Amino acid sequence: MFTIGNYKFSSVSFGPKVVTSFACGPSLCNDAVSFDVIGFVHDITNTLSDSGFLMKYSANGSCVSTGLGGTQCKPDDGTAGFTASISATGSDPVR
Repeated sequence: MFTIGNYKFSSVSFGPKVVTSFACGPSLCNDAVSFDVIGFVHDITNTLSDSGFLMKYSANGSCVSTGLGGTQCKPDDGTAGFTASISATGSDPVR
C-alpha cells in the first residue's frame, strides 16, 4: 500500500465507501468520499514486531458555484484536500 520511513503499511480489507455526490448550493459546490482500512504495519528493519492498524481516509472538494441554482463550478475556482488518520492497534496483525 505505502511506506513511510522504515514502516510498510499493507491493507487487508476496506470498509464501505461513503460518497457525498457533487452538489451545488447558492455559493459553493461540494463533493466528498471516505472509507476505512484495516491492515498491518511492518518495520522493515525488523526492530519492532508487526502490528495491526486502522485507517480512516477522506477526501473532499469544493468550488465557487456559478450562482443561485448553479450546477457547476466557476472556472479555475476550486480546492480539494484529503486526510488520513492511522492508528496502530498494538494487536496481532490481521492478514
